[in-house]
Amino acid sequence: MTRPRGALGGRELPRLLAVVIVRAMTRIPYVRREELGPEGQQLWDGIVSGQGDRLLTAEGGLAGPFNAFVTVPGAGRRMVSLGGTLRFGTSIERRLSEIAIITVGARWQAEFEWWAHAPMAREHGVAGAVVDAIGRGEDPPFEADDERPPAVRCSWRRTRCWRWRSSATCGCPPTRAW
Repeated sequence: MTRPRGALGGRELPRLLAVVIVRAMTRIPYVRREELGPEGQQLWDGIVSGQGDRLLTAEGGLAGPFNAFVTVPGAGRRMVSLGGTLRFGTSIERRLSEIAIITVGARWQAEFEWWAHAPMAREHGVAGAVVDAIGRGEDPPFEADDERPPAVRCSWRRTRCWRWRSSATCGCPPTRAW
């Protein structure tokens, strides 16, 4: 038996293969530090030393993307480095960076990003009313002048525009083609 045509770009696949694909996409089980090899344990230690025990789950694994990172330490180290660069190695003030992170996290319902970054946004000076409005999917009542430039406002609006509708629909200036 085969899947209906068009289900995977017009190709037909045996049903057994389709089941394998679905199973391969399930979540990664939490791993404990002692279940990892030396590289994974080293990465684990680096993550926990920077983030603290708040990332540990009830099962003894690491929360969010960090669980996946330690299971493939070569890629995980690069992802941790990229995340650090994006958060700390830019000229963007941390408060504005946190607004961007929680905006995208709320838009895509990324629970871990919201859990981790909504408190950080507050800690770095984002008004509670702004954080709460972003979480509800409402226009945030930005108070600070630097939260009002078109780039910040339009980033917020564009995350709410389904399938990145035209700038005219969002009320934002047009974006540049890269």
